[in-house]
Amino acid sequence: MRRRMQPIAPMPGWRPRTQIAAPLLAAATALLLAGCGGLHRTPSGAMSVTVKPGETGTCAIAPCRVFFEMPPGEGEYVVRGMAFDYGTYPAGKTVNLGDFYDAVVIDVVGADVPKAYVYIPVYR
Repeated sequence: MRRRMQPIAPMPGWRPRTQIAAPLLAAATALLLAGCGGLHRTPSGAMSVTVKPGETGTCAIAPCRVFFEMPPGEGEYVVRGMAFDYGTYPAGKTVNLGDFYDAVVIDVVGADVPKAYVYIPVYR
């Protein structure tokens, strides 16, 4: 005949592990989510990338098609690179600047916005 074991009374202040782990997990999750609010968007792509003023994007392969979100406003802006102008484009639109094999600097002339950059790997 099997003997039934009597349940042991827990010690005062004792809690199951799940009751201890749940508040710790909630606190850790809250800290992680709070830290994510300050992250910057870093666009990347395999064969194309879209950047806005002030952003730095990366492409995995060359050539890379670069799209640029023009700053809001009225009229058109000249978009300039390191050595030449990419063209004149309407404000507030996403424009295709073309295919590139090397790093790209995008400066909007006449708009008070920071430059954008796109890094493209160079395999030679």
